[in-house]
Amino acid sequence: MVVGDSIISSGNSTSIPKGMILGFVTSVVPEKSTSNYQIKFRSAANFYNLEYVYVIENKQAESIKEMLDNVKKKNQ
Repeated sequence: MVVGDSIISSGNSTSIPKGMILGFVTSVVPEKSTSNYQIKFRSAANFYNLEYVYVIENKQAESIKEMLDNVKKKNQ
């Protein structure tokens, strides 16, 4: 991941559909003594100029939740 990369939803969530642009990477900093990175990003939405908001019903929410729960159980 590098500065400027797009952050796009994976679809592995019951609240955000797959393929939505969430934002853009503004900073990537490796954490000391781990293999993790601290990543900062700028939201793709300009919340100051919103006039309309669409509510999206995820019809696959229950299936996705079941799959995520199964993965969590396997990883315990």
